[in-house]
Amino acid sequence: MIVNYQCFASNTPAKHVDNIVNNKNIIDMKTKNDRMKLATLVVATLIVLGFASCSDSTFTSQLEIGGNVLTDGIVSEIDGKLTSIDITSNDSWTIDVPSSASKWIGVSATSGKGNSRVFINIDPNFGSSEGRSATLTVKAGDVVRNINVSQIPSYQGEPLTNDLENPIEIAALKGVGLGFNLNTLRTLKSNVININAIKKLRELDPIKYGGWFEYNTEAETKAQGAVVDSVETKKDSLGISLSFDINYGKFKLNIGGAYHGDETKEHYKDEYLYGGKYKAADTRIIIADVIASYNKAMTTEIDENADEKTKEELALRRMLLTEGYVEAKSMVEEAEKENDNEELEYAIDELISTYGTVIISGCDLGGQLSLQMKYDFDSMKELLHVDSAHVTMSIRTGLLNIGGNVEVGYKNDGLTILNNSAFKYSISGGSASAQNSLSSVLSAQRSKDDNVYASLHDKRDAWISSIKSDDPSTLSYTRLEFHPIWQFFNKRSLQKKVYEWVKKNYPDKLEIIKNNKELERELENY
Repeated sequence: MIVNYQCFASNTPAKHVDNIVNNKNIIDMKTKNDRMKLATLVVATLIVLGFASCSDSTFTSQLEIGGNVLTDGIVSEIDGKLTSIDITSNDSWTIDVPSSASKWIGVSATSGKGNSRVFINIDPNFGSSEGRSATLTVKAGDVVRNINVSQIPSYQGEPLTNDLENPIEIAALKGVGLGFNLNTLRTLKSNVININAIKKLRELDPIKYGGWFEYNTEAETKAQGAVVDSVETKKDSLGISLSFDINYGKFKLNIGGAYHGDETKEHYKDEYLYGGKYKAADTRIIIADVIASYNKAMTTEIDENADEKTKEELALRRMLLTEGYVEAKSMVEEAEKENDNEELEYAIDELISTYGTVIISGCDLGGQLSLQMKYDFDSMKELLHVDSAHVTMSIRTGLLNIGGNVEVGYKNDGLTILNNSAFKYSISGGSASAQNSLSSVLSAQRSKDDNVYASLHDKRDAWISSIKSDDPSTLSYTRLEFHPIWQFFNKRSLQKKVYEWVKKNYPDKLEIIKNNKELERELENY
């Protein structure tokens, strides 16, 4: 049987079909039954070809973006933003992120078909006082939609100042997830963990993700100090936390004051390092859970038949790490895969210079007052006509003790010791006005008989009162917890290589990392 196929519209008249069937030039059939079978075949073929051929020629792609995003764009402040757009289409679509913006803009899906919800993440930009912008291009067939994305240098509607400390103050409530430089003991203002993604997941499933991120307000005071021969060499003997090291680092960087008093005296024999802390809040994130969830999500295929909540959850889990960090991390992984040691060294150096050797996993927030004094212990005993224990108590409890009732005698003698000492100080946290008021007393010009520190305790108390858990501008770090950067890699061999790089370049800083000895023993087993 030989059949000559032709293309017909789906509405081809039945009589034309009958003519085809009975046309002896087309086919020679011996029986009526054969002709009926052919008629059925032709009708079916016409229907298929009608839809396939004729409909294709008239298909028009449709593409719409929900809301006002096409006119208003997507605007984020300095702390970043995670939002979503609803795509309505009858065709396959793509989203293009410019290469210049790929380090700070991420999308949950760059392609798809039909109607979809796509998450768009903008990384925080604490390290810059300037804005940035880009245009996302959404295409379906010949239809193109542009979405303008901009990040402006403001926070909660208030413009940023040029003061580099300002973004850090703003970041206080979002301090977890930031990179940290162990050399300078300062935050790097570069986020590794996408806090906004965690918040969205908590909203989606509070039970499952509620424990990942915590923010608690609980006032707590703590003062610590010791008399040592050399603050620089014996600060570890004080048993003070890294938080105090951070503040002490300001002394070494010549930040936060200078020595006052008669520095021509040669009888300064003793040094005293004091740290007073006021905690207004604490915040932390379970980074190990975040990393595990992210890694699993990246190896899980998206089930198009799954419900919308499941799809959204998977998309958000794939955005738990910031775009910039993922790109830097990928460079390290690619260099290791290619067995290019020179490129690997370079990639690790780039990663750590931007994101640090460790990531802040938790912190206490509040205020801290640090004081480094030089004085002569024996001279103080003679001046005050007291014994050694009284001198020590006057410094430890009477000078700048935060919280609790202190005897007036210790307070007055503490101020006398301060007046006859050389010292430098550092204040972090609290309102700008209260901090300046306290600083004005500590930096006041004085002579031996002056009583310039008479209002010191009142100024100190006012500064403490200005520290507010609901005002990020008054909060500073008072204690930090860390997660090593090498533990963000999946391969144990690559973890070890990054660790060895850190060990080689930061030989005297690893003791800062919590449980480092345990980590080192674990890595040595590779």
